[in-house]
Amino acid sequence: SSDLAEGVPYFFRVAAQNEYGVGEPYETPDPIVATEEPAPPKRLDVVDTSKSSATLAWLKPDHDGGSRITGYLLEMKQKGSDHWIEAGMTKHLTYTVENLTENTEYEFRVRAKNDAGFSEPREAFSSVIIKEPQIEPTADLSGITRQLITCKTGNKFTIDVPISGRPAPKVSWKLEEMRLKETDRVSIKTTKDRTTLHVKDSMRGDSGKYYLTLENTAGLKTFTVTVNVIGRPGPVTGPVEISSVSAESCVLTWNEPEDDGGSDITNYIVEKRESGTTAWQLINSSVKRTQIKVTHLTKYMEYTFRVSSENRFGVSKPLESSPVVAEHPFVPPSPPTRPDVYFVSANAMTIRWEEPYHDGGSKVNGYWIEVDRKS
Repeated sequence: SSDLAEGVPYFFRVAAQNEYGVGEPYETPDPIVATEEPAPPKRLDVVDTSKSSATLAWLKPDHDGGSRITGYLLEMKQKGSDHWIEAGMTKHLTYTVENLTENTEYEFRVRAKNDAGFSEPREAFSSVIIKEPQIEPTADLSGITRQLITCKTGNKFTIDVPISGRPAPKVSWKLEEMRLKETDRVSIKTTKDRTTLHVKDSMRGDSGKYYLTLENTAGLKTFTVTVNVIGRPGPVTGPVEISSVSAESCVLTWNEPEDDGGSDITNYIVEKRESGTTAWQLINSSVKRTQIKVTHLTKYMEYTFRVSSENRFGVSKPLESSPVVAEHPFVPPSPPTRPDVYFVSANAMTIRWEEPYHDGGSKVNGYWIEVDRKS
């Protein structure tokens, strides 16, 4: 039958006729849709290649011919050949053709299929050579704010970075100048589109610049993420020096810790312990400078002092001083040598002597001269 409206369902019936008349008609039990082959798909593109495959994508036909599109037939041939062969069937609008020969040029086309059959083919705009594209590697650090990760000591941290490049890049991680390898605490997982560095039980030594290097035949690039593992500070830098010792006081001096724990030092804690005891007594827990004068000491008592640094995450291990006795550091000097008279007149004489062997710890600043008159 012709002159039917495309896509409209019709019932048909048939009756037999002879010279005596027309018999009872037979009607189709179900409607039949008037249809024809669909229009060809629109725009076939080769969207990607590897050294053994090609990925194709296309758009639906403008017209389905009156019945639903049930699939698409992909065909291919080598450049210069006249023989098209089937490459695959799919219900989707994309398809990857596998097992192609590297560095060989292919042409592709696609047909749409409905109940009436296949459409005319739609050929790709141009042929394509099967090879791995050369795309310089890159990493996406946008998910890491300011490329900085902060972690408290003992916790875990993860640097998760999407990567890309063709061929898939070779990945290496370094902390400062040290190449990272997997350990009980460090794990590195890498796929063609992502690399993940995971560190558990973090320590202050895990802080620093982490360098991610991506390399393939198209190029080499390095990306940087800074990790700051924060915690309590290290001990103050010694020694704890003791000066200006007297029977009642002394002055303690030390230097800032080499490791501030990743956070500013807020104060120092100074304690003392008397010789023969194990108990430490607090002197001052809010010292802001690296020096303090300790007062109210007991004369002739031997003391040991210790100093701890503190930040907002905790207190460092203490650093102890050498023992010191609370007493004046100077003693009277030893006597000078016997005086020697070397000039005498009617009413005067001149004497001389050698300075003392020991000055008592302080520079001699004068001499007492006494005279005993003999009767």
